[in-house]
Amino acid sequence: MHKKYIFIYALALILMAVGCTQVIDLDTDEVGGKLVIFGRVSNSSVGNTVTVTRTQPNGEDPLPIESARVLIFDQQDNAAQLNYIGNGIYELPYGVLNQQVGSQFRLEVNIDGATYTSPLQQMPELVGQDDVSWERIEHTTISSTGVTVVRDAIRVTASTNIYNKPNEFFLRWHVEETYPLVGASLPNSHFPFYTPMVCYAEIPLNQQEIMLLDGTEVRPDFIAPREMAIRFLDYTFDRKHYFSVIQSSITKEAHEYWSRVNTITARSGSIFDIPPASVPGNITSSDPNENVLGFFEVIALDTARTLVTNDDLNIFFERPCQTTGSEMYRRITSVPYMCPSCLVDEKILPEVCIFCDRQPYHSQQRPSYFE
Repeated sequence: MHKKYIFIYALALILMAVGCTQVIDLDTDEVGGKLVIFGRVSNSSVGNTVTVTRTQPNGEDPLPIESARVLIFDQQDNAAQLNYIGNGIYELPYGVLNQQVGSQFRLEVNIDGATYTSPLQQMPELVGQDDVSWERIEHTTISSTGVTVVRDAIRVTASTNIYNKPNEFFLRWHVEETYPLVGASLPNSHFPFYTPMVCYAEIPLNQQEIMLLDGTEVRPDFIAPREMAIRFLDYTFDRKHYFSVIQSSITKEAHEYWSRVNTITARSGSIFDIPPASVPGNITSSDPNENVLGFFEVIALDTARTLVTNDDLNIFFERPCQTTGSEMYRRITSVPYMCPSCLVDEKILPEVCIFCDRQPYHSQQRPSYFE
């Protein structure tokens, strides 16, 4: 399925929801050409990005805008220019602005003489702390043919202590998994200068859902444990596996925006498949006749994690990058000398086994919390 119009965050701030929402038919953009700006600034040192793209006809993947000048201003009009890092994503260097609770920020994007702005927003207070845990379960589903399928899975749950209750507060949660992936070991005699690549996958879960709390309507001191994600077991659990629950304190305007997104999201798809024209954002163009899509938000983040190791599961997983055995050795050494990419071209090994950093959400950068 195409990501029709929206790629929201560089580190993929994927969102979750509580309760049922209306499932409706979603229109597609048959013409394209609409500008989409999504981004955030937070109290975190990472993930402060703005994505600038343009919609393509008939739901094709959005076209990244590489030539924008992207600035974030604080309440004193101090400005920081964001650096382009690829795929339409611009990143805020950490430490240039005072990214603290209570600070205010606005966005300005300049493209071909046009200026796009968001209103000044104040970073909300942190109000709660999550406690994350996991359990191994047998997850049962019914296939399209009516067959019962039982699979081993990890269920991630979280409870929340609300320790600070201002007059109004709004929360959003999303979940990420992180695990390492080590490239294939190749015979030194045929690949003497090859070193297996090590990547870290940071993958958003539950892309089709958004979990929100309106603290003006519900003012709990404690939110009981609730299911945050289900993850089926596979070879990635052969190594340590982190699950992160990221709690975002958001503004009232952001809560209203994501509530509207939540209302129109079809459960058969992802929040990235909604037509953004259906959800008015907070980006304004210097041309009053131009309809700009997207949203820029100022948020405060708090993250809680839980770790799953293979010792916890006591299961053997067959890895996709295995290179042992005489037949595999023959196939590997049949390609030209010192040509690891040929192993991918000839479909002897999956691309992820040689160039893991080419996979979505994979990077050679080790997360700071990864022990």
